[in-house]
Amino acid sequence: GINANLTHNGDTDTRLSFSANDQCDIVCSGTTIGSFTTDGIAIGNNKRIDILDTSGHRSGMLNNSDSGANSLRISADPDNSGSSTSLQFHVDGSEKARVNSSGSFLIGTTSDSIFNDTSGGGFNLKAGGQLVLAKEATSAADPLVLLNDTGQTTNKFIVFSQDGTEKCNLGLAGDNATI
Repeated sequence: GINANLTHNGDTDTRLSFSANDQCDIVCSGTTIGSFTTDGIAIGNNKRIDILDTSGHRSGMLNNSDSGANSLRISADPDNSGSSTSLQFHVDGSEKARVNSSGSFLIGTTSDSIFNDTSGGGFNLKAGGQLVLAKEATSAADPLVLLNDTGQTTNKFIVFSQDGTEKCNLGLAGDNATI
C-alpha cells in the first residue's frame, strides 16, 4: 500500500489524497478541488471543469455561474478563441439541437436559414425573437402547426400585439373560429 497522501516535494499543500475508502481527492493550495468516489466526480466550491481542445484552448466549461444561487453555466468556447462556435445537443448519436454563435436556438436542423430552404425542416428561435418553422410535408394530413388547447371551450390561440397592446387574435368560441 501507499500513504494516505501523495505530496509533491517542496509543496506540502498540494497533494493527491486518499481521505476515505473508495475516495481520491485532489488538493491544491490546501483546498480540495475535486473528489473521485464510487458515486462520481465532485468539484470544490465555485470551481470549474474545463474541456480543452488539441491546441490547449478551452472548448467547453462547466461551472457554477453564481456562488449563492446554485446556477449551472455551460459554456462553449468561453475564451472566444474560435469562430462560429455552437453548443450542440446529441441524442442517439446524432445532433438534435444547437445554440449557434448568433444566439439562435435551432431544433431539428443545423441551418439558420430554414426560411430559404426548399426541403427539410426544423425550428429556429432567432436571437432577436423571430420564430421560423419549416416542415417537409409527407401528406396533406400532416400540418405545419398544430395547436391543441385542452380544457377550454373559449380561448385565444394566437394574439397579435404591437408595443404590448393587443390588435387582433385568432381563437375559438365553442365550436366556432373567432378573429
